[in-house]
Amino acid sequence: MQNSRDLAVQILARIEAEQAYANIVLDAELRKSSLRDPRDKALVTEIVYGVLRWQKRLDWYLDQVCKKPLQQSSPWLRHILRIGSYQVLMLDKIPPSAAINESVKLAEKYRQKLNLPANMAKGVVNGILRQLHRSLDTLRRPETIPDKVTRLAVQYSYPEWMVKRWVQRLGEQGAETCCRIQNQPPHLMLRVNPFKTSRAALQESLSGYAGKITPLPDPLSGLVIAGAPALAELRWYQEGECTIQNAASMLVSQILDPKPWENILEACAGAGIKTTHIGELMENRGKITAVDIHENKLSRLQENCQRIGISIVQPYRGDMTTFLDLPASHFQNDRGFHRILVDAPCSGLGVLRKHPEAKWTIEESHIHSLQQLQLRLLNRSVPLLHPEHGVLVYSTCTTEPEENEEVITQFLRDHPGFRIESPQKYLPPELHGCITDQGFLRIEPPQEYFDGFFCAKLVKTL
Repeated sequence: MQNSRDLAVQILARIEAEQAYANIVLDAELRKSSLRDPRDKALVTEIVYGVLRWQKRLDWYLDQVCKKPLQQSSPWLRHILRIGSYQVLMLDKIPPSAAINESVKLAEKYRQKLNLPANMAKGVVNGILRQLHRSLDTLRRPETIPDKVTRLAVQYSYPEWMVKRWVQRLGEQGAETCCRIQNQPPHLMLRVNPFKTSRAALQESLSGYAGKITPLPDPLSGLVIAGAPALAELRWYQEGECTIQNAASMLVSQILDPKPWENILEACAGAGIKTTHIGELMENRGKITAVDIHENKLSRLQENCQRIGISIVQPYRGDMTTFLDLPASHFQNDRGFHRILVDAPCSGLGVLRKHPEAKWTIEESHIHSLQQLQLRLLNRSVPLLHPEHGVLVYSTCTTEPEENEEVITQFLRDHPGFRIESPQKYLPPELHGCITDQGFLRIEPPQEYFDGFFCAKLVKTL
């Protein structure tokens, strides 16, 4: 019989081996598991995200009671020890003895994957975790590390290269704020579908199924939900009255400002979260071409369009960096798309609340290659844009200047026929301070309801 910890170790092993998104693997494994009690599913979620968020801090403590560094152990042994230590160190409601005993059972079940003799697997896990528990009062704390970068990296569980960047840009206090906020579980936020309901009506409908419900600040038509069950299983989601979307992500379509009967291109559409928002803002009138290189994402995009009631989207599978033309750029006898959104692939360092696994999969060297891809996407969009006053919006969910300001600076050097338009009129007043001197939107560090984000609105001049 499968239990929560057993499923958690399988999920963590799969995330690491496949470098997969935690939320996708977790949702898929929970759906096909034999777990039926919501409390068991909640424990799986707590353990998986807790271990991913606090991995480096857990390893710091485990290394103090292991005979050799944890990184020299087999992946499955690391996962089992991290699961046990997370419960011992950070979950007050679980008795340490229960956490240790369940970890020993995992060691016995997966002994062949631990690279240990069968008679040693249980003893090793039992010995390490019991020594960890006995030594809690004498173990060295990360807060005592003298170097500020190393201290913050271990204390808040981030790669040192990531913390070093934040310290250099934000100072020690700003970097610590960024680390702390990015370790908090993300809020559940809903974008309201105006075709089917209103924000007030949806809030009233959900009041019996969730705890605290808070409207997002205008002009965002959304809600922040606390204490809700699995939303995707509720009728309001299934019937298309709402979509799960972070508030910062909602801003991008607002800044694009699409109008009814326009011809819009979304260059990296993914599963269509922003695509459907654009369709809502256009009142489902006009045309949206949604391009993505991944067939599975376009399938989810079509499902979302159907659920929400958007019928003006034309999915198009392909690589935006290679297109010379798109048939859809010729619409209603006009030339070029009126507005193009390039929501570019990026390092994702602004959304680590949602994707803590990215701490351990993204490398600093990736940033340069991502910058080159981002520039190619922007450059390829220019010939597709309407020649008179076409609008090009560039956005990322990262905080790194190489992927944001430096990309736009280089783009403007290569394409001087664009001007920057301030996004202020599309933002809640509390974000006006996030507009840079150049006119970009930069949310850093992330705020309570807004992930780390960057957005630039470029308008073609004659």
